[in-house]
Amino acid sequence: MVEEVISPRLKQLHEARKMGNGAALDNFWQQLATEGVPLIEPDEEKAHFSLVTFLWRGAAETKSVSVQIAVDGSGEDEHDMTCLQDTNLWYATFRLRNDYRAAYSFVVNDSLDAEQAVAKHDPLNAKTFVEPRDEERPDHAEDDIESVVMLPDAPAQTWTTPRSGIAQGSVARHLFYSQLLANERRVWVYTPPQYKASGDPYGLLIILDGRFFHAAIQAPVILDNLLADGEIRPFVAVMVDNPGVTWQESVTIREKELSCHPAFATFLAQEMIPWLRQTYHLASDPRQTIVAGGSAGGLAAAFTALQHPDTFGNVIALSGSFWWRPEGETEWEWLTRQFALRPLAPLRFYLAVGLLESAPSASGFPGQLLANRHLRTVLQAKGYELHYDEHMHGHDSMTWQGLLAEGLRVLGLPL
Repeated sequence: MVEEVISPRLKQLHEARKMGNGAALDNFWQQLATEGVPLIEPDEEKAHFSLVTFLWRGAAETKSVSVQIAVDGSGEDEHDMTCLQDTNLWYATFRLRNDYRAAYSFVVNDSLDAEQAVAKHDPLNAKTFVEPRDEERPDHAEDDIESVVMLPDAPAQTWTTPRSGIAQGSVARHLFYSQLLANERRVWVYTPPQYKASGDPYGLLIILDGRFFHAAIQAPVILDNLLADGEIRPFVAVMVDNPGVTWQESVTIREKELSCHPAFATFLAQEMIPWLRQTYHLASDPRQTIVAGGSAGGLAAAFTALQHPDTFGNVIALSGSFWWRPEGETEWEWLTRQFALRPLAPLRFYLAVGLLESAPSASGFPGQLLANRHLRTVLQAKGYELHYDEHMHGHDSMTWQGLLAEGLRVLGLPL
């Protein structure tokens, strides 16, 4: 249940209007244009928290507004906004910890559950997270834009912004056909600055959900910045896409392939990796190979490494969906049980999850947070090398930018 709190600034605005200040609302909007949004105010009642108010400037036809954001770990990410009496100002105020970070959007005159609903980013907020439109898929013809809120103590995302004046790697797009899976997918291969097909071989990073990590997370930018700062040694990164002619078809295939699918793990180990090693100058040592992913991709990354530890020696799992169970089984967290039952393998892990990813689903599976904690405990008990992080966010792929960078710093083949 979201706690009801009141913004002092909105209270002042309401009182000014009651006292007959007809210019108060226009002045308020003008101030916001300079200050930026959302409105962030100190919380006088609770240390290390702020009152954060999301605002929407409505029109005559605006009947309802909701803000889409995870604020309390309840799993309810659509929150109705209130219209300030006799104004066009819609608002929702939340008490949030000062290390909070999230992406958010608005839905006007509809519910996010409605098929025709369109989420809108905040026109007053210049901070955005963008998944560019996919020109090769007709049903993903527009950019997906969310606005970003970041409170003062949120961990810095030092390596996620493009920099001028540093060496940049190159990205080549390939099409790869899998005989085993009988499908074709796009693959983006990043080679570091001054890549050479001789000398010491390069380490390898495989990233699942490749198009998203290439276009939205901007993995090449992160790699360039980490290399420029000397945080990792140079290596080749391969962003492996989900196949499908349309975006919706790719979602369906993704659900199958990234759900502990043995054939997909074998495809990576026995088709993708041999092709990469023939094409690029790569080390064969699994200790120099990382497989990474977020959500279902994190689940698939850990499963793939468990199935093929002779190929993959490192796992980065961001908000991994470790609650998953196969169809027909009654117990959740199937992969965690496999790690408990199988002998210790030569694997290293970076796991990260949000403290607000705690709500169980309607169908009963445990929240992402609990499932990640269970896997952490099992891996520690088995003796795996593990770095585990929890931060103040929900199941929010925008946060994966900073977490991918941190995972690479931990496992990224340091100098």
